[in-house]
Amino acid sequence: VTYCLAILWAIAALATDYTPSSVPNPKTQGQEFYVANPDAIIADSDEVWLNQCASALYAQTHVEMCVVALSSIGDTDAFDFAYELYQRWGIGREGQNTGVLILFVMDSHDIRITTGVGMEGILPDARCSQIIHDDMIPAFRRGDFGGGLCLGALRIYETCTNGEAPEELLNTKSVTNRGQYAEEDDAEGDRDRKSVV
Repeated sequence: VTYCLAILWAIAALATDYTPSSVPNPKTQGQEFYVANPDAIIADSDEVWLNQCASALYAQTHVEMCVVALSSIGDTDAFDFAYELYQRWGIGREGQNTGVLILFVMDSHDIRITTGVGMEGILPDARCSQIIHDDMIPAFRRGDFGGGLCLGALRIYETCTNGEAPEELLNTKSVTNRGQYAEEDDAEGDRDRKSVV
């Protein structure tokens, strides 16, 4: 475990700082992909499981859950980074805003769960904080980054599919706020757009 951690920290030290516009969007691979893991922080098997979990969640509730693991975002505040990434990717169905973004930044140890307005009744900030502290952080402290992200995603899946939650989520209506970033992306050059893909 110590050896693996040393390798991961070395990768983080050499990695380029990501911006919200430079994180590769998994949807370029197909609608069944929900995970961005450009620095191979988590194992392929964990990535497969997360995609399956997110697909099952969407099928039952129309909640779109994306998971992002990055080596570094530089000095950018993780809360602001996650919010902008959520908006840029348009996570969650238009008109419902029932999206979830799990962001893990390895060098700063930041973990963020960002949700759309349509999720507030089912997945409030207090529940997100509980998932992070009770389920994800203990796994991360053991060096099990993939396990921590999988457990966090599982808890979100369980919360959103429990009792009457699926019906409430399917009937949620909420206004989205994505115009600003869509306009910015449209204004970028071909070279920048290709770097995101």
